[in-house]
Amino acid sequence: QLNLLGVDDKYKRPVKYRSRIVFEWNDLDVEFDLNIVNPQNRFFTWSHTQAENSQRILQQHQEGYGLEEFYLTSGDLGEWKFNMKYYGKTSNDKAPAFIKISTYKNFGSPNQTVDIKVVRMDKQDIEQTVAKLLVN
Repeated sequence: QLNLLGVDDKYKRPVKYRSRIVFEWNDLDVEFDLNIVNPQNRFFTWSHTQAENSQRILQQHQEGYGLEEFYLTSGDLGEWKFNMKYYGKTSNDKAPAFIKISTYKNFGSPNQTVDIKVVRMDKQDIEQTVAKLLVN
């Protein structure tokens, strides 16, 4: 039996998030930026490029998959936009590249739902909105 004496009660309850969004790509040599725009129209960029994230890309090659996920809580209410700018591949592989976007609402609760969308990465150097998520 695990001794929980001295552990704050807040750590004993399962964590529940309003939403979770997961991005998975089939080709580890793709380079792209993901611009995440919050409800106040402020944004930050998560880069999957050799210039910005070479160690992470090396790790993905070793592990055999590419994935990034974001969790949104009750402190993140409003509409979130996820814009992607695809730069191409670092290899000469001509196979099509796709990104799978799984959007979970009420993540971690019994009424959790998931919406899955697949986007082909073929519009190079053009920023496009690939997902919108309303957190309420």
